[in-house]
Parts: sequence; C-alpha cells; structure tokens
Amino acid sequence: MSGYIKIGAGQAVPKESVQSVIFNRKYFTEEESKKWMHSHGFRTNYKPKPHITTNFIRYRQFEPIHGVRYITKMVGRGIELIIKLNNPSI
Repeated sequence: MSGYIKIGAGQAVPKESVQSVIFNRKYFTEEESKKWMHSHGFRTNYKPKPHITTNFIRYRQFEPIHGVRYITKMVGRGIELIIKLNNPSI
C-alpha cells in the first residue's frame, strides 16, 4: 500500500497514515465497499473480515497506536478515513 490519497482541495496523505476506512451502509454494500478499497489501493484482509455495524463497514489497515492522535476526514459521500497525525497541519 503505497502512494497518496486525496483528502481535500490540494491535500493528500500517505496511504500508510490511514488507520481505517469507514463506509456508511446507507450508501455502500459490503461488496461495493470492497471494490472501492481495491480500486484505491487499500487492503481488505487485515482482519479476517471488516467490522460491520448497523450503520458502518470498517476496514482497518493497522491497529490504532496508543498515544498517537488521529483525525477523521470525509473523502466522499459516505466514506471516512481515520488518519494517523504525522503532520499537525492537516
């Protein structure tokens, strides 16, 4: 998983900084979310399966690190990224 993902006008973060990708089930099925993950270079097999709740489908890319700050950014309709803060200017 290398490269960058756009998170806003003129902003991008390394894909390695993305801790989780969360899909709103109002807009995505599990199959649709997997297609989006693969087309954007993210993995869907970190855990045996995504964490699915009533409202969301979560794909972890790595376990959260204790003591590290994270932010949530919307990157599309029904898609949120949990991003590890390496750069406080984001």
